[in-house]
Amino acid sequence: MYKPLFSLTLLHKYCENSVNFNYSVVPDEETERLMAALDWITVSQSGGFQVAWNDRKWTELELREQFANEWMLFEIRPTDKALFFQVTDLPKPKKAEAQDQTENKKNVNSGIRALDSYRIDWQIQSEDLELSFLNVDAIPGLEELGEINSLPPVSELIIEPADKKPVNIRLARLYKSLKSEAAIVLSFPVADVLGELVGQNRNTRVQLNALAYRVKYYLLNRTPSERLSVVYPDHTFHSTIENISEGRAVQTFVSQRPLELKCKHKAYPSLVDTYRGRQNILIDCLPLPDSCNLAVHLDGENIPTTFAESFINE
Repeated sequence: MYKPLFSLTLLHKYCENSVNFNYSVVPDEETERLMAALDWITVSQSGGFQVAWNDRKWTELELREQFANEWMLFEIRPTDKALFFQVTDLPKPKKAEAQDQTENKKNVNSGIRALDSYRIDWQIQSEDLELSFLNVDAIPGLEELGEINSLPPVSELIIEPADKKPVNIRLARLYKSLKSEAAIVLSFPVADVLGELVGQNRNTRVQLNALAYRVKYYLLNRTPSERLSVVYPDHTFHSTIENISEGRAVQTFVSQRPLELKCKHKAYPSLVDTYRGRQNILIDCLPLPDSCNLAVHLDGENIPTTFAESFINE
């Protein structure tokens, strides 16, 4: 009889945490063989997966004595990759500091950066886990699988393999796989999911943030006026007059702080005319951009900001 042992759920704010994204979960060869020997199975769930165990196959003592130090490795990929990467605010790699370039045989590689992959930062004491950037190009220099969880999320550092030491086959396979296709990597020792008593289900989760953007409205067919404003709960829009073509002046409204992408919105911005303290709604629902109508612009300090422009013809 199979009982739940461990589960991972990736909550996403784009879906208002109603776990709508699905993922393919692929164990590496050694994990697959280990799970077959243990008679453990993976069960797909909305937003993640679960590992279940057969309590009649091994006793608790046998599991602890024979398999506690074995490592499991899973590659997790969203089934709808295009939408996932369009709407997810994924962690960015850090830049290498100069002092790090001479420590632990690390140096800077000026070549093309690897496909962006990520790792789930494994914490045995916490059910809430975090996602961080995985420096794929540093994997060949590691000696043990467990070193992935302590690898700094730096994009430019390469860890040189130690001389005359055998290559870790599991790491070599993982490196080749991630060079071909990006993934979210989860790795942990069997002991960490056995719990105080085998059969206690450990439920872990990762909170994924939706991409945030600033929206800019152009009022193409309305005469600019101080009476006009854009009203949206918990957000303020700044108004200005801009010349867009051939000296044509139009009124624009820009959100002062980013809005998060959502698959469904509970409310929409409204265009309002305020006269003598009374508000008259001119346009009840101004459009909010979907995930395909976004562009990244650099500000004066070269900081990327996701932006969306919407032209209003009413």
